[in-house]
Amino acid sequence: MLGFSVFLNNIDATYMHNMTDAGFSDVFTSLQLPDVTEAHLARLGELCAVNHLRLTVDIHPALFEQFPIEKLQAFGVHQLRLDDGFSIEQMISLSTAFHIILNASTVMRKELEQLLINVPASRLAAWHNYYPHVSTGLSEEFFKQQNDLFKQYDIPVAAFIPGDEYRAPLFEGLPTLEKHRHFSPFASYLDIFEQVDLVLVGDYSLNDVSLKQFELFTQQQTILLHTSLERTYEDLHATRFHNRPDCAADVIRFLESRQTKRHVKPGVITTRPIGAVTIDNEQFGRYEGEVQLVKNPLASDARVNTIGYVTKADIPLLKLIGANQALQLEVIEWI
Repeated sequence: MLGFSVFLNNIDATYMHNMTDAGFSDVFTSLQLPDVTEAHLARLGELCAVNHLRLTVDIHPALFEQFPIEKLQAFGVHQLRLDDGFSIEQMISLSTAFHIILNASTVMRKELEQLLINVPASRLAAWHNYYPHVSTGLSEEFFKQQNDLFKQYDIPVAAFIPGDEYRAPLFEGLPTLEKHRHFSPFASYLDIFEQVDLVLVGDYSLNDVSLKQFELFTQQQTILLHTSLERTYEDLHATRFHNRPDCAADVIRFLESRQTKRHVKPGVITTRPIGAVTIDNEQFGRYEGEVQLVKNPLASDARVNTIGYVTKADIPLLKLIGANQALQLEVIEWI
């Protein structure tokens, strides 16, 4: 499942509609921002209802005076992500009206087990923090440790990934994992979507390039890679291929590429960096015409032409492409 953040001082109805079309199902917002009003939340709740989006709000105990339970329910709030300051008793009481989101990054086993005495796991979820400050995101080891804790109790887990338009004032992205801080949104998602139940975009928005990657993957389970490419191989653009079922150590092999009978003379012969797009030439015998993407740096080979390159932003995707995975090249520059 996929979700995205909407900041109450920046509600964009068109963007919300586009995200829904791309396969997103959840909206997260925070009431802990200056100048947030009932009108803002009412508007967001209305748009979530129109787009069939589940609405979760981040809240602090002091905010219930401005946003009492009855109003939150009237505005369509489905879940509350509880900030620091809530007692076990308050959590138990709120769980009768809302699904409760615990902080997956800070709640430990003792507190969780105390809560589960009175609240069924079906009323709970656990969402990690996002971390605006560079170098403060979670390690992969701690992330897995916390996820394993909640999975023991069948409590779904969520994590955040950066967007394309970073949030002020630091403009450093809003990831859960530090390793994702300078990853593209889609690469971050693909890295963790099998480890958690929900992945949310923390920052303001996704651009059209990222949105297309998410849409193609959610609707067709296809990974979209942006490349530069020689014009000679225009037929590779926007064509669906698959990685072979027997994954190679150093390259992604396009399963269907040799089905297209073509005569490939030796061309650009060069060292092959990560992200190089190559095709085997006539000197490789029966492998002539096989298209590959390089995952690990390789030396030059007179039998292999380099015909293009995956963009820097999509390089992290290469090592996430598994057996039989569908993929598609989108050419952004002809060379």
